Amino acid sequence: MPVAPWFLTDPDSWDTVVFGGVKLPGLCKIDGLKVSQRWDIREAPGTDGATETHKGYTPASFSVVVTIWEDEHWATLQAAIAKIRPRPGKSPPGAFDVVHPKLALYGIKSAIVTDISGPDGPDDAGFGKITISCREYFAQPKKNATGTAKTSKGGPSVTEKSFLDGERVPDGPLKTDRKEPPLPARVDDVPPGATATEDGVKGPGGGFVLGSGV
Repeated sequence: MPVAPWFLTDPDSWDTVVFGGVKLPGLCKIDGLKVSQRWDIREAPGTDGATETHKGYTPASFSVVVTIWEDEHWATLQAAIAKIRPRPGKSPPGAFDVVHPKLALYGIKSAIVTDISGPDGPDDAGFGKITISCREYFAQPKKNATGTAKTSKGGPSVTEKSFLDGERVPDGPLKTDRKEPPLPARVDDVPPGATATEDGVKGPGGGFVLGSGV
């Protein structure tokens, strides 16, 4: 489905601009529409071509030209101006919704008012004009915070990593890689009354019978 009607099939829509919810009076048109993008173009001396890097979209600029010729048009225009350009000391106007097929073609839906000129005229035919200069409004998208999480020095042990990854750790509670008292190679090597320490197994007399203390 087209985003904007063709002016030959719906000419009235091309003569109408709705600005800030107000249908502007008389005959309206969009003039000077310019849609731009930012490019970083770098050419290396002595070579063909260039490196072209897209740097984002530039808000479009355009003007709304309103032509009026009746007293009713003038009254409606004054009410619209009071809305889009409030008196100093009032709340700032901000951005306004804007509707016209030419703008819809480029997805322009909102704009701020930068300048207003006129009214000019009336001319010999009795027409007066006012020009509202606008700039497309769209907020900068929020950037997603990205980064790579890092573990502390040394990282988790193999057993801890398995637990954090959702794997089942057998034989009871979570075990770490900290140093445990060595176990004797054979039961016969442990004399009665011996005790296990970090450096080995001490016999009843205090001497090591197994481990690094032997």
